[in-house]
Amino acid sequence: MSYCFTPVSNAHSIGDSGDSQTSLVVPRYRSLVGKGTFKYTGAIAWNNLTLGVQSIMKKSSFKKAVKCYLLNDVREEELSLYV
Repeated sequence: MSYCFTPVSNAHSIGDSGDSQTSLVVPRYRSLVGKGTFKYTGAIAWNNLTLGVQSIMKKSSFKKAVKCYLLNDVREEELSLYV
C-alpha cells in the first residue's frame, strides 16, 4: 500500500517539521468526497499515531499497538465528556 502514500521526506517542502521522518503527506482536497478517500484518511490516521507505534515492524505487534492506541483515545474522549 505504500504506493498510495508519499512520505514527507520525499516531498518537496519549504518548511521542515520535526517528525518528517515518518509523516505522510496529506493530500489537499476541497470536497468532502476527496476527504473521504483512503489516501486522505489513511495519511491523517498514520500521522496521528505515536512514533513508537509507527516504528513497530512486526505486523501482529503493530496491530495490537494500534488497537491499544485507538481504545485509549476513545476512553480519554469518553472521560472528558463526564469531567
